[in-house]
Amino acid sequence: MSSIKSEKIQQFELGPLWEGHREMLGKLVKTEMPSKSRLHYTEVVAHRHPETNNLLIKYGLINFVNNKRNFLRIHAEMMPDYTLNQEEIIFGDNLHVAKKTTLSDNQIHDGHREWLKNLFDKHSKPYQ
Repeated sequence: MSSIKSEKIQQFELGPLWEGHREMLGKLVKTEMPSKSRLHYTEVVAHRHPETNNLLIKYGLINFVNNKRNFLRIHAEMMPDYTLNQEEIIFGDNLHVAKKTTLSDNQIHDGHREWLKNLFDKHSKPYQ
């Protein structure tokens, strides 16, 4: 993949915990939040693919501050040497329309690659 690709998607993927509570979260999205209110939730899933030994990372963030809502999902696949095969970044301010951007290794900053590496190292179980 040689270019950055962006597209709109019609439903935001929330991750395992919040998918089971999508209806409740949908009500929160439509609610006017009091000033200085905050809801912040992050979720990280990191493991190795059993056949390719590639590192698979899923990072999710739900953040409400006052009446601003941010939903973020990152899906990354890295080779064992931390070269990025592909990364999808999904961002939106509601549970429906979101923007998905797909990147390849030559399009990410070294600092972001290091962040993904550290995220994987922190949240994965030791390889067996």
